[in-house]
Amino acid sequence: DTPDMLISLINLLQTIDSWELNKIKDTIMAVAKERGKKLAAIAQPIRIALVGGSSSPGVFDLVAILGKAESLRRIELLLEYIQ
Repeated sequence: DTPDMLISLINLLQTIDSWELNKIKDTIMAVAKERGKKLAAIAQPIRIALVGGSSSPGVFDLVAILGKAESLRRIELLLEYIQ
C-alpha cells in the first residue's frame, strides 16, 4: 500500500509547476484522501524519505524547502528501497 501511495504522490508532485507550500500541501492531502488514509500514513514515509528518520519539521515545509527535484529524488529512492 505504501509503495502505491508513493507512486501516486510522485506522479502528482511532478505535475506541480509552481512549487508553493499550499500546492504541495493540497497534493499530499489529496493522495491521502484518495487512498482513504489519514495524513500520517503518507507523511511518515515522506519524512523518512526526506530526512532519514521519523522526527522532523513539518512535512509540507520540508518538501517546499528541499525543492521539487530533490524531494522527488529522495521519495523515488525510498520507493526503490521498499519495493
